[in-house]
Amino acid sequence: MVTWQADVRAAAHQGFAEPIVSAEASKCPHCGNVYMADAAFCRHCGQKRHQVLSVAPAVKDADCASATAAATAAAAAGQDGLQFLCSKYSSLITRLREEVLARQQAEAEARLLETRLREESQIWEQEKSQMATEHRRMREEIARLQSQLQGERQQTWGAPSR
Repeated sequence: MVTWQADVRAAAHQGFAEPIVSAEASKCPHCGNVYMADAAFCRHCGQKRHQVLSVAPAVKDADCASATAAATAAAAAGQDGLQFLCSKYSSLITRLREEVLARQQAEAEARLLETRLREESQIWEQEKSQMATEHRRMREEIARLQSQLQGERQQTWGAPSR
């Protein structure tokens, strides 16, 4: 991305001196906070930074006018850059929203599956308990029948013959 500062510096290499940033431009006029060197906005209050530039001519006034025109064109290009960044951030936010929605849907689906699994587990535990009860009842009945059969055998075989 090309900034207007880069265009002014490029103009400086074409015969103009390096741009001079005024002291007023290094502090935010809104809150008085000192700007970072490459900041476009105040990091404290968010106010847009207005830099006052003056280009010291190295050769002629006509060259200075072309440098000013280049700086103005660069500022307009900066506006395009800002629009590009806004669209880029907008697309990132949209993508992030989509990912958040997808994650929320996946979590809801996971909770639903978890609930189903818990219900099926409870049903399985109930069935297991019923089977264990039925198994115990059948063993008791088998034991009772074996005892009854053994008693009948003893009566039949153990009865004294007269």
